[in-house]
Amino acid sequence: MDSNREHPLYYLDAETLLVDTYIWVDDELKALQAQGFNPPQSKSTRRPPWPSS
Repeated sequence: MDSNREHPLYYLDAETLLVDTYIWVDDELKALQAQGFNPPQSKSTRRPPWPSS
């Protein structure tokens, strides 16, 4: 391999890299779930630490 050659990821724009990363993570999660691993549930419904007025 030529030492002057840049890594292929340097040529991707930010949007393409973000979409590719999302697809890769989704595929990995599906593979883990197929093996019986269940990730923890999202805590998006958690209340903020400050009191509401």
